[in-house]
Amino acid sequence: MKSIKATATKKTSLPKDVTPAKTTPRETHSLGRRAGEALFWNVAFLPIKAALQLFVSLVIVKQFPNNAYVSLAAVTSLQATMGLFIDLGIERALPRFVGQVEKQLGRGALRRFLVNITIIKLALLAVLICGLTFLADPLVSWFSLGYQGRIYLGLVAVLLVLGGLYDICTQVLYSFFKQKATNLLDIIVTVLNPLLTLTLIIWPFQLEVYGVMLALLITTVISVGIAGWRALVASREAVEEAQRERELADTPDPLHSLSSDILEPTGQEPLDRSEPPPDPRPVTTGQPQTIWQRFIRYSALMYFFNISAWLYDSTFAILVFTFYNEFLTVTLIRLSYSFIKNLLKNLLAPFTGVQTPLFSRIHAEGKSEQLQDAYSLISKLQILILVPSALGAMLLSKDLVQLLFLQQSKDANLNPSNLTLAVWVTILTIFFTFMEALISLPMGVLQVYEKYKLVVISRTLPLLGGVLLVLAAMLGWNVIIAVSIMGSMSVGSRLIALIALRRTLGLKFPVPFFWKVTRASLAFAIPLLPAILFLPVSWPLTLVSAALGVIIFVAVFRLQGGFDQEDKDRLQVIKLSPRVRKYIIRWL
Repeated sequence: MKSIKATATKKTSLPKDVTPAKTTPRETHSLGRRAGEALFWNVAFLPIKAALQLFVSLVIVKQFPNNAYVSLAAVTSLQATMGLFIDLGIERALPRFVGQVEKQLGRGALRRFLVNITIIKLALLAVLICGLTFLADPLVSWFSLGYQGRIYLGLVAVLLVLGGLYDICTQVLYSFFKQKATNLLDIIVTVLNPLLTLTLIIWPFQLEVYGVMLALLITTVISVGIAGWRALVASREAVEEAQRERELADTPDPLHSLSSDILEPTGQEPLDRSEPPPDPRPVTTGQPQTIWQRFIRYSALMYFFNISAWLYDSTFAILVFTFYNEFLTVTLIRLSYSFIKNLLKNLLAPFTGVQTPLFSRIHAEGKSEQLQDAYSLISKLQILILVPSALGAMLLSKDLVQLLFLQQSKDANLNPSNLTLAVWVTILTIFFTFMEALISLPMGVLQVYEKYKLVVISRTLPLLGGVLLVLAAMLGWNVIIAVSIMGSMSVGSRLIALIALRRTLGLKFPVPFFWKVTRASLAFAIPLLPAILFLPVSWPLTLVSAALGVIIFVAVFRLQGGFDQEDKDRLQVIKLSPRVRKYIIRWL
């Protein structure tokens, strides 16, 4: 820390024969426009995906008896766990390196890089399939999969092979900001999979868990073919775009091939902050061996990250509580987490595949002056989306759980006897998952800037979560305790990363904006709370309450000034039609 501060205060000069590179307005806006276009296409397809996901989830909850629902939870959790263990962090590391390999080593090197990654993944999958063959009977017994357990495990093995190929292709598309392609692919998957699932689980087939897995298999086969084709197209387009940019450039950048330790180019003012500024050194090394070494290090970090997150995730909790036959806990965790995670995924859809490539390019190009702006703007957009949504969802949780999932049958997944418990589980799930998402960005920035030690420190806390969840299952503790353990581990880890980012890179979380949005959210939450608690539960009243909450929030937020002018100026680079962009900025 001391050496970083000392370097930040010392003026560094360029070599005499090198002219400082200046960032032109076109270059500054280029990155913002690419990220903005990706964000726009994420939003454009959101309503269709959200509606279909909700519909098929409701059908499964209400159509399946409890034993089938628990089996489905165990099978899907087992599939996710196996996929995580053989991943080795590769998929999450790809967005960090695909763009760098293509830019520094060329298209041929990128092709070889991806081919080698695919070979590694297939080798790992072969080992896993052999393991499944020998452990099939114990797994069926441990997780109560019944007489169809071997069929489930066979489908899981095939899905893991196809899923590995699909993940590689989609991460390549994300790395090149091809959100239009990925969302078109998502639309195909999102439409086809629910239709196939509904066809196979309702009359006349009624295949239940087997139907869900078979529908997923058919969808995955189709999606792998489409994703592979689009990844090849994206690679060609990236090469052509790079060639056009080189032709349009007036002069070559003399700093492009330098491994420089310059903190502030000549002619620029120091950053106006007391904390040490981020190290903007480009990660540029033209050696394939060095690229592979860094990729392995980063993948290992991602693997540790995934394992530590798994220990407080619902998949681990479901497997543990299924093993100890705590089926009510499994049902409520699966029901609440699947519903809330889908809601959160849809709310954060605009940022899917945008953050890691964006900060990676800022780091690789040495544009440290853009780092605080990008971090602040993305954080503010997430605050604006998540804070009012979390308060609104918690207010309406009782009504929504009762209206969407409640059934009178004793064999139902949610009946009057466990309604109150389900509501409290849902409220806790909303609080912890939304809080984790709200402060998740610092972890990604630390990873991109290769602050590996800090990331490892922040991810050690969740290791305790796995031990506590196993203890809770062994002692038969209440599901409320299990959800509290999961949530506290996730939020605690993100808080450590938030503090570490502030101290190392000097990036400030927009606390004043957070309180502005919180005040606007409380302005609708406090008046509506008595009405929601004491009025009868019905769809008209629930929808009216939600609409009133939105109106009050927007009004109070605008009365407080909305976004600052500098944030509105940053939003101007988003690639939208001028009329739509002007309308959005006006209301913000």
